[in-house]
Parts: sequence; C-alpha cells; structure tokens
Amino acid sequence: MFFYYKVANLYFGLDIEENDPLLNRLSNFEPFKVAEDVTDRGEERFGSLYLFSLKLVNDISLNPASQIFEEYKLKEPFSVFKEIDKTIVFYSLSNYKESNHSSGNDYDILFSVPIKQKNLGLLKMRNSYKKGYLYAYGPESARHFSLNNSLMLMYACCGCSKGVLLQHASVIKKGENGYLFLGESGTGKSTHSRLWLSHIPDTELLNDDNPAIRIDNNGDIFVFGTPWSGKTHCYKNDFAKVGGFVHLKQAPYNKIDRLSGVMAYAKLIPTFSNLKWESYMADEVHRLISVLLDKCNIFELECLPDKEAAELSYMTLKNNDGE
Repeated sequence: MFFYYKVANLYFGLDIEENDPLLNRLSNFEPFKVAEDVTDRGEERFGSLYLFSLKLVNDISLNPASQIFEEYKLKEPFSVFKEIDKTIVFYSLSNYKESNHSSGNDYDILFSVPIKQKNLGLLKMRNSYKKGYLYAYGPESARHFSLNNSLMLMYACCGCSKGVLLQHASVIKKGENGYLFLGESGTGKSTHSRLWLSHIPDTELLNDDNPAIRIDNNGDIFVFGTPWSGKTHCYKNDFAKVGGFVHLKQAPYNKIDRLSGVMAYAKLIPTFSNLKWESYMADEVHRLISVLLDKCNIFELECLPDKEAAELSYMTLKNNDGE
C-alpha cells in the first residue's frame, strides 16, 4: 500500500505492505495523511513539492538481519551521531572527495537504541535522498523507531533543498503567532512550554521537539507542526507565523536579553537538522538563519522553571512583536 503525507506543504510517500502490523503504530502521521496521489502538485501560498518515497522492505530471505549488521561492523563509518535516545551511523557509498555535495549522495544508515543494540534498522538512501529502502527488524516498537527516524531524516535532507528545515525546538502557538524555545537537551524547553500553557492565556502546544520552518512566497516566516514531537504526543497539522525565538539557559534567577549578530547565529545554527558536510544543506541553513536574524526577535532567557520565567519571556516577546 502507498500512503501520502503532507508536512509544511511538502509531500512524501510511504510504501508498506497492507497487512503489516506496523500500520497500527503510525498514529503520529495520521493528521498529515492525504488521500490522493500527490507526486505532481503545487499550491499558491507556499508552493508544494513531492520530496521522496520510502519503501519498508520485509523480505529478509536474501540476507538475514544478523548477517546484514555483522557486515557493517567491518566497514568504516562516514559519520556517527549519538543522541540520548538513539545512535545514527552513516556509511557513504562513494569517496568523500569525489562526492557531489551540491545535491546529495547515497548512504547506508544504521539506527540503534544505545541500551538495545540488537534493535536496529538499516536505511538505504538513494537518488539524492529521493528514494529510500528501510530494513527494520525486531519487535513492533523497534520497527516503528526505525521507520519514524528514517522518514524524519529523509524529510530533513530533502526539505532542506526546498527551503524547509526541521528545527530542534518546542513551539507554543498563541493567536496567529508561534514562539520557539531552543536549547540543548535537558535545558527545559518542554518545561518552559508547559509553564506557558499553565500561566499564559489562550496558548497551545504546536510541537515539542521537531517543528518545520519555512519562508512563504511573500518572505514571511512560518513554523509548522510535524509528525515528530519527541516524547510528547503532539502531532498537529497546523502552522503559525514565527513570533520570535527564545534560547533557554538554566540559572538561579530570571533574566532575558536580546541576541543579535554572531551570538544569535551561534544559538540558532546547532538547532537545525542537516548533514553539515553537504554544501547545499549548509548553504540553505545559512540562508535561512540570515533571514531569521533580519526579520525575527531572538532572545536568551536565563531562568528558573517557574511562572515568572514564562511571564518574562511572554511579555518580552509581546512587547517586541512587529519590530
């Protein structure tokens, strides 16, 4: 069966067997599902494009899981990303110096959970990230982990070339505006969002981990909900105009300062998902951040996890809205 999804007005497809029990675990994608074939569509406001397709491969008769992963232990990794909840290992299929970094390269990618190394998935990313083949093994929770991360990775890689970037942030929507809270894992982004929900009237959570940022044809900057929201079940097919960014830093007091120039750039750049060695991705991230620096308010909030911190950030953003 082939399913189509639309995230931030960009489309992608999933090819999965009709009787695969994994279909029961895709609730985070349901709000973004579209019924018809969308491989060639356009929309006036943002422009809509078909990004990629991913096929979930269940036939392992030619190469059992154990053999596949044993083979990769003998290969030299191209790059390794280690996060709290996962490890992602890239294997390049071409020589780095000979690679075409202006459009994307072919990779084999292994996903694993650090405490459960046997729960692995193998993603073969081809044709400048437009075609993917996923070999996902283990219990349904492990297969969902591999599928979810594969779709997110392919979306990040393909979306970047279309001016859409995934950002590691928690987003609160109030009215027509979206406010993004940034910071390293564990600094309190989700906590600060919950404080807004508790103490700032008429607010809602748009996304708690990986919203999408894009610029429309008029040059306005928007933040979109996505199927990827970390541990928080918040999968909203909705968007808001970016009202500002707040980089959080834990402190025994509450203080907020405006950031600009190099300081603002330094806080923004590590929050965007991309393959930093691919030149076109690096260029697109730099282009978007340049627009953000010119059009958006960016602050750093040194704070406690309390009501006063939420009120301080809200009032600062509100008072600087429209600048």
